[in-house]
This record gives sequence, structure tokens and C-alpha cells, in this order.
Amino acid sequence: MKKNFTRLFTILFLSLGLVFGLLACGDDKTDNPNTNNEETYSIVLPNVEHGSVTASSTSVKKGEAVELTVTPDEYYELDFLKANGKDLTVSNGKATINDIQEDQTITAAFVGVDVVVTFVVDGATLETKTLKYGAAYGTLPSVVAPDGYDFSGWYTEANGAGSLIEATTLVANGKAHSVYAYLTAKPLNVTVSGLVDKLVHYPGEESQSALLD
Repeated sequence: MKKNFTRLFTILFLSLGLVFGLLACGDDKTDNPNTNNEETYSIVLPNVEHGSVTASSTSVKKGEAVELTVTPDEYYELDFLKANGKDLTVSNGKATINDIQEDQTITAAFVGVDVVVTFVVDGATLETKTLKYGAAYGTLPSVVAPDGYDFSGWYTEANGAGSLIEATTLVANGKAHSVYAYLTAKPLNVTVSGLVDKLVHYPGEESQSALLD
């Protein structure tokens, strides 16, 4: 009887030891978050003008890769794309960051495409400039008007039609285009039979005459 009691006590003691051992192991796993969870890193995307940058995922596990997609607005192109300050290689609008070991902060910028602008005076090309879409025209060519005419400015269409172009005007046409010098005739006054007759000639038109009182 005494032997049976001793044996039962031993079995009970060993069982309790096993239970406490398992509980202790469970506590160790809880205290160590890396036992059950793999490290993950964030992909921080930029908020940019004239385009967008997206990622295949904004949270990746350690050692994994992420693909970035670059999408410029119409008539814009990528100026640069960087991850944590380092330039990325972009091909067909895609870039890949491999073997990620830390959070990635993406920076980018877009610029307007090159636009060839031809400056036309009285049907002839005066000058050609390559400008950036969305940027200002900047310094405009000087025009020496022929005798009897005044230079009145550059316009998007011939004969002063369309919009006036100034140095601060932004290039709003993303394709090669021309702007036109607007020349206006100076009025000439002559005396006819004691009256003053004003003769005016406009480019591409016949002279007009009007008697003044």
C-alpha cells in the first residue's frame, strides 16, 4: 500500500513538472515576437505633382523585393526615382528594389517633355527654341519691325489671333508648335485738297483710307 502511494505521488509530481515546463516554454514564445512573426518593412510612397508612383506592396518581409510603377501625366516624364536617397533604374515604367533589409522611403519628380517652339515673323522663321512643357517661355526673341510697322507682341496664332505670349507665359502645348509676331501698320497722314487723309496698311491686306475732319 505504501509502495503504491509512493508510486502515485511520483507520477503526480512528474506530471505537474511537465505541465509547468510546457507553460514556461509558452511564455518564452510570447516574450519573443520573432518566434512566430517575420520581420516586415514599410514602403513609403511619395506624393508628387504631374505623375504618380505605386508599389506592388507597401509592406514586405525581410529579404523580399518590391516593384514600383511610375506613371507620368500627359506631356510629362520622370526626372528621378530614388529609394532612401539612392537612384533606381527605371525600365518601361518599372523599377525593382531587391533584398529589402530596412524601411524604404521613395522620392520622385516629374518634368515636362521637351517642346520645339518656332518663332515666326511675317511668314518666316526668326528663331527656334526647345522649351519644357509646363515651364515659362522665358526670354522671347526681339523683333525689328520693318518701316511703317510696329511689333505688338507674340501670339499663338497669326495676325494677332489666339493668346498673347509673354516671358512668364507657361508652355501649354505639349507638341511642336509655332508662335507668331504681330505687326501693326503705323498710320500715315497726308494732306489732300486741304483735308487730312489717313492711310493705313495692315499686313496681308490692302491699304485703307479715311478722310479726317
